[in-house]
Amino acid sequence: MGKNARLHTELRNYALYPPNKEYSIYVPYYDKTMSHEEFMQKLEDIYKTKVNILKGYTDKYPSLSDRFMQYIQSDYTMDLASYLMQRRFALRRGFNKEFFDKPYTDYVDSLYNRLPQPYTLQRNISSFLRDYLGYYNSMFSTAITLSNIEVLRYLDQKQIHSLNKQQKEDLLAYEHAIDLSILGRHYGKDSLEIDSLALPYKEGMLRTNELLNDSSILHLCQQYQSLIPFLMDKKRIDEQLICFEQIEASPILKEWITTKTFYNNMEYNRKELDENILEYFKQLVTHKEFRSTIMDRQKTYIALSKQEMNYPESLKETAHLKDSNDADELWHTLIAPYKGKVIYVDIWGTWCSPCKREMQLVAPIKDEMQNKDVIFMYFASNSPEATWKNCIKEFRLTGPNIVHYNLPQKQQQMLEQKFSINSFPTYILIDKDGNITDMKAPSPSRKAELINRCNELLTK
Repeated sequence: MGKNARLHTELRNYALYPPNKEYSIYVPYYDKTMSHEEFMQKLEDIYKTKVNILKGYTDKYPSLSDRFMQYIQSDYTMDLASYLMQRRFALRRGFNKEFFDKPYTDYVDSLYNRLPQPYTLQRNISSFLRDYLGYYNSMFSTAITLSNIEVLRYLDQKQIHSLNKQQKEDLLAYEHAIDLSILGRHYGKDSLEIDSLALPYKEGMLRTNELLNDSSILHLCQQYQSLIPFLMDKKRIDEQLICFEQIEASPILKEWITTKTFYNNMEYNRKELDENILEYFKQLVTHKEFRSTIMDRQKTYIALSKQEMNYPESLKETAHLKDSNDADELWHTLIAPYKGKVIYVDIWGTWCSPCKREMQLVAPIKDEMQNKDVIFMYFASNSPEATWKNCIKEFRLTGPNIVHYNLPQKQQQMLEQKFSINSFPTYILIDKDGNITDMKAPSPSRKAELINRCNELLTK
């Protein structure tokens, strides 16, 4: 019913059209041995097949609406673009990153320039933009952030201390050279290979070294030392928007992507934006609805931060464990108070999206088990305290049967090494005698299985 009734009926009928129905379930597959050119050709062939199916359908039903034709054609174009950009995950990452050749990027750029509007029309538009802009961000961003360099850039933007074009290019060269050095060592590359790749940045690095060690620059950076936390946060956001220095975008698209970046930053950190970062957002985004989205979420997280912790005894003090050097002894100390109870261990991190998705499902499970001898024990890995506490409050994860640890980094690493933890979240079940019975325990999303498993251990 309503103004979209005809379009929805036409889309539904086309979905049931036998040639389209049969082909729509086909998903293009590639392997890393396939060249970019071969993959691009494969996708073009798929695109042409879809267009031919559509032509056969429109010949059969010539009275189809323009809206239907526009929707399907843009859907096919964005499917092509989206699959082309999925190819980025076959590129070599980390040290000596690999990028597409020019014919490939030229072709994808041409599809980007044909983006249908509204930009939220179809899901594949959003997935394409995520990968397309992410690819360009990865071309220019670095894995490191150097505080004095960020101070200099900020002072240049504010016209407090201007940098010339050469100095700006040199700062980038310096970052890329340091980045290569750190990544090279991480991936076990020898110094000759690292030096060879860093050679184009050598002169810029030398000039930047002189600049950063100049006494007047050192004094200037010291003056603005208090800005560094804000500048570090700003750099993390800017690196997700650096693509717009190379890619043209309509004002509405740029503000939409910028708003998503700030919003995702809030969701990742599970806390409100710093006032300086919020002001930076307002400088970049003027659209009323976009601003409202961020401000509404800001209010939510401010309220969450101020909210009293229900049953604060769930959060365990860990400062007395910072000198512990024995993983077995540390583990025994942590679980000993709960001998005689079944323990469900969750090793997670505030930065881990799958961890947080699962944690949102725990509250009804812990409520169901609250009168049984089951303890839900959480170990947060590399998690800032404010974000850690907000997650716990947001997901209602406190109570007499829940304990949370945010151990010092060294002690958390000791436990992760002890249990060979290499993925998050990891779930472990411990019986009433303190013995590990399952290193791959059911997740909260497998509620019935988890409850049954706990009940089994309670009867033993």
